This record gives sequence, structure tokens and C-alpha cells, in this order.
Amino acid sequence: MEVKLTESVITKMCENSSSAEDLKPILQVMDFKLVQSQQNNTERFRLVLSYGSHYQKSMLAMQKNDLIHSDKLQRGSIIVLNQYTCSLVQGRSKWDLWKEDDWELCDS
Repeated sequence: MEVKLTESVITKMCENSSSAEDLKPILQVMDFKLVQSQQNNTERFRLVLSYGSHYQKSMLAMQKNDLIHSDKLQRGSIIVLNQYTCSLVQGRSKWDLWKEDDWELCDS
């Protein structure tokens, strides 16, 4: 099954011009990186999401870590964002995908 990524969605999301419920953006996981928290020694993953032309960094909900450990979420996986928070960190926007139901894997 071919999945069409949502074009030009990153700018709309970062400008807060539309909600995730309106957009239902479909994005590809380009990369992920383990980010070790020094405060409480928890394991977090930073995702790089893209629709092809632009990319955006986001933080994965800890409840979803098992998807990376079990190789269900990989580089190249396609996801649908159901909810997100866009915030500025050091002058750059970043999405927070904190809750377990913020996104889902697409069947391919």
C-alpha cells in the first residue's frame, strides 16, 4: 500500500495555523537518537520526522520506547500525528510527542 506524505505540513504545524486533528499529518521517520536524561536517568528518543522536503525534530513518549527496541519503529517508518505540541527551544521549533496516543504507525 502506497502512503502519501503530507506536503508542506511542517510550516503549518510550527505556525500553529492548524491543529493536528485538522491536518492528520503523515510523516516519515528519517532518524532517531537515544537521549540519556542526566536528571532522572531515563531513556528518551529524539526523532527526526520529514515529509520529504523539510524535517523537524521531536521527542518520543517514553511509553513508545519499546517500539524502537522491538524494531517496529525504524528509520523509514511512516507515522500519523494525532496530537503534538510545537515549542521553541534555543530559537528552533521542536515537537513534543509526550502522550502514548499522540501518533500511530501506518500499515504499509
